[in-house]
Amino acid sequence: MTTNRALESRSGELVTLMGDLKKLHEELLAVVQQKLAAMKRADTEALNSCLAREQFLADRIRQREGLRQQLVQIIARELGLDAERVRELSLKDLAGHFNEPRRGQLLALAASVRGVLEAIDSANRVAALVTGEMLKHFRQVYSAMAQAGGSSGRYSAGGQLMTDRPMQVFEAVG
Repeated sequence: MTTNRALESRSGELVTLMGDLKKLHEELLAVVQQKLAAMKRADTEALNSCLAREQFLADRIRQREGLRQQLVQIIARELGLDAERVRELSLKDLAGHFNEPRRGQLLALAASVRGVLEAIDSANRVAALVTGEMLKHFRQVYSAMAQAGGSSGRYSAGGQLMTDRPMQVFEAVG
């Protein structure tokens, strides 16, 4: 009976942990969407803020995911599952070892987290495409700036064009 109580307690911890992961991923999705909006506005300050928040959330998610994996291993051991199988054990498979309402809670949270992860992946693909296009544009701008100009002339007091050797933009601005 204590094993059942211990499993019930650990499965409750897993539900709580999955809820935390869901919230963290939802927050990460919101930050990625804010990052896309900052890209559209060309707001570098907001973009830097989003990147810092994104890094913080990614670190928190990694930490919570590590705890989730440890907890799943403990639960699997208590269920008597083969150690080899534990590494490949999905939350769906693990939930199958529990009665309702715990099974339903775990399955709902797993599906919810999966949906948020898919949305994050989609938003990150858009951000990567936008960033790639921006880099192409910057390469063209820098290339044009680095090329020698046609004339870096100046006008004399009499209004005559005086030409010097062509100067590159980066030479002109120091």
